[in-house]
Amino acid sequence: MANEGDIVQRLFALLHQHGHPVPTDKQVAAEQQLRQEFGGERVYIKRAPSRIKSQRLASALQSGVSIREAIRRADLGRSQGFALLGRKAKAAR
Repeated sequence: MANEGDIVQRLFALLHQHGHPVPTDKQVAAEQQLRQEFGGERVYIKRAPSRIKSQRLASALQSGVSIREAIRRADLGRSQGFALLGRKAKAAR
């Protein structure tokens, strides 16, 4: 597949998959700008910011599971989970 590993095409495909299709003219303009700015470069993509991790944790807690299970479902470390909750990790022992 020619576009395998192409982050630009993957980004637009994900937007479309999640119900946010980009009009063709806007996609062409954005793709051109992205390729002009980053073409041939190795671009660093940060891991999920705390806001996303907090949303995953909140969603798990809203499903009614224990704090420990919610932290596990959110794929967080124990200390990180309690830090996002604003509680000390020792409280769950």
